[in-house]
Amino acid sequence: SGSYSTYLDFPLSDFDSMVTTNSIKMCNVTDAKAKTNLLQRTHNRLVGSFYVPEEQAGWWQVKCGFDDFSAILFDDVLVGGVPTYTYGSTSWWYAEKGWHAFEMHFGDTSGGFGVNGQSGIANKAMVAVAVNGGSYMAFDEDHFQIGVTPFVGLAATTTLGAGATLTNAGEAPYPVTGTLWGSGTLSGKFAFRGGRLGVKLDGPSHETTAFVNADEATFADLGGVDCSVSRLPTKNRYLLGAAMGLTDAAARALGVVFSIGDGVNEEVAAQRTADIHCEVQDGKLYLVNPAIGGTQLIIR
Repeated sequence: SGSYSTYLDFPLSDFDSMVTTNSIKMCNVTDAKAKTNLLQRTHNRLVGSFYVPEEQAGWWQVKCGFDDFSAILFDDVLVGGVPTYTYGSTSWWYAEKGWHAFEMHFGDTSGGFGVNGQSGIANKAMVAVAVNGGSYMAFDEDHFQIGVTPFVGLAATTTLGAGATLTNAGEAPYPVTGTLWGSGTLSGKFAFRGGRLGVKLDGPSHETTAFVNADEATFADLGGVDCSVSRLPTKNRYLLGAAMGLTDAAARALGVVFSIGDGVNEEVAAQRTADIHCEVQDGKLYLVNPAIGGTQLIIR
């Protein structure tokens, strides 16, 4: 358990991992097996809509509690949330008949994590609702007409540092339309929809994101590769991972854009990187630099 002082400002860089999901019920768990989808130091975000029928219209008393932090918004209005694990929140919201939008944040900063029993339903819900003075019910798919959309996500530049994991717990591939940097890991099904893969070139070494349990067509619509050069490349080939739906012809047609770091001679870097391109060989995606010979002379 820890603390996080604000409700809605949860930058990804503050956490070692993030989970996307399409179910509130999956998050209302306390057993260790189910918690494998709720990692320590995570920020989880759920967005979607819910329908209020005539019999559930009226005053809702909303309780919220999660270790370490949480926030719940109905129609863009903050109706509950806790900045630390030590207490819950209670508020009132008038629910009119019809469709409404919701946005839910919850997560952990350090130590223990999970539903903390301060929602009015001990150890069963992070958000609970009492309709018109009735008993508290978990705000989930069992008690309300809810449709959940996974975190609206990777539409801008996203950097996953070493050891960081972004997990898609849903069945549908999660779209990537921005640029992905870093040596962290994407776990689960993701699909680049014009998004770009970032690669850091540092002399003989390189850094790019790893993929675990990936969708077979993850790179089918890859939009290109962005390379940052901190030291001049010294290898003929850099392995970026499995091709995952990208053909060799499509790989060779990808645009590769370079940014040259401070301390690197720009004129030499331009010459050294001018012909770098992507290729698919034996089902693997490589960044290939023809300016450096790929033949090795072995003296026995």
